[in-house]
Formats: sequence, C-alpha cells, structure tokens
Amino acid sequence: MKKNTKIILVLALYCIGHFAIAQNVIPVKLEIEREIPEETFPNTGLKLEFWIEDQNKFMSLDTTKTKMLLFEDDLGTNILTAHQKAISDYEKQQKEYGYLNFYVNNKNIIDLENTRDITGAIGFKLLLSSLVLPAENAKELHIKALIAYLTEDASAPEQSIIIKDFTPDNEIANWQGKSITMVKNGSSSYNENNERNIGYSLQNSDIGVAVKAIDMVDNSGNIINNLGYIYMEEGKLNFYIPEKQISSPLNLKFTYTPLKSVSLPIDKSISIGL
Repeated sequence: MKKNTKIILVLALYCIGHFAIAQNVIPVKLEIEREIPEETFPNTGLKLEFWIEDQNKFMSLDTTKTKMLLFEDDLGTNILTAHQKAISDYEKQQKEYGYLNFYVNNKNIIDLENTRDITGAIGFKLLLSSLVLPAENAKELHIKALIAYLTEDASAPEQSIIIKDFTPDNEIANWQGKSITMVKNGSSSYNENNERNIGYSLQNSDIGVAVKAIDMVDNSGNIINNLGYIYMEEGKLNFYIPEKQISSPLNLKFTYTPLKSVSLPIDKSISIGL
C-alpha cells in the first residue's frame, strides 16, 4: 500500500491595521491540499476562514437566507458549481451502491457546523470548505455570498417559559410543544458550600432564542434557585444543575429574548500566492 502523505499550503491572511474595512469581513486563513501523484487515499480540498467583525452576538447561521453566490478563481474555474456536482455524484453513488466511494469533509461550501463565535472576541468565524481546488496556476479567488445570522433582538421585551417536571437523567423536555434534549456535557462545578453542580448543554438552534437566565421554580412559578452562570459555546447553551436535584423532577424557568436575522453581503477577492 502506498503511503498516504499530504502537501498542505496554509496562508495566514491577517490584515494588521485594517480592521475598519468594507463590510467588516477579514480573511484570516487559506488552506489548500493538493493530491500527490498515485496517492492511495487522496483527501484534497480547500478551506477559507473569514473573521466577521460585528458587535451583534452571533447565535447561529440563518440557513434559510444564507447563500453562496459565487466562488471561482481568476482562470475561470467555477469552484461552487464543481463542488455541487461532486456532492451530487457522491450522493448518487451512496444511493445506488449503498457505500461511500470517497470521503466528503463538508457537504456545503459554507461550513454550517464550524461557523461560530469565539468567546471574548467581537464577531464570529465563517468557514468555507470545498472538495474542489482552484486551477493549478490560479493566483486569486473571488467569493460572493450573502451571510445571514441570528442574533438577540435587544429591542424586544423579555419573555419566559417554564419547563415542568423535567428529570435531568431522562434528558428530554418539552419546549413550546417541541421535544428538546438537554444532555450532560461532562463539566462540573462547586458552590460556596462545596456542593457539586453538573453541567448540561442544549443545542441553541433547537429553541431559537437568546436565553438570559435559567431558574428553578416551584409549581406556582416562584423562584427557588437561580442556576447562575450560563454561556454559549459552539452553538450550544450550557448551564449547571445542582447534583442533589438531578434525581427529582424540576420546573425550569427560561427567561429569553427573541432572535432577529441580520444579513451581510460578502464580495471578496483573495490572493492565493502559489
């Protein structure tokens, strides 16, 4: 068997001193992996990262409005169309033969899973990923896209919902008639009395709101205990529940604000530098 080696070109594209640029879209990383002749298991591809500098708190991409409009090189290679064809061929093979003929890193040039905010930074990271490479002698990439994302609607009044009789060990709860899953995330903390709290996560896209606080309440809605620190990470809402309460049904009050969709057009040319 031939050795599966890789050739990877990584270009750091940090724009020092140029953060106040049009559209606040900053290219930060380009990675191109080409196939080695006679390589046994080629895994070629292109990845391009942008930092979207924005004061709004990024919650998730609005997939109903986000669109890749153009992705091509200066020699006329239509990377977007070629990528879509490669995915179509892959899905056809999977359907007809029932097995994967090659590995697909990402089924959408806009990488939905890895586009996310970074704690402490202003804005969010947008990742583009394609199976198709630019032409060998290409010097530039041209990208046009409409990136829509969900953020807290600060002008809307706070609302609340109470999830009744939630048993953390069962993990399934009801959110406005829809089943949601809150799973243990492996983290824990201790309060001032050295009592242990267990970390839970909820996929934020499942509820589609910006949660401001989570409280344990009684059957009349009176607050028993504020669950304290909550935070977002990689599209998940994280919080802690006292370990001594985990075996008992809980009433959890979520205070939240609705989300709004913000659209940002991108029109960028990136030097490949090969």
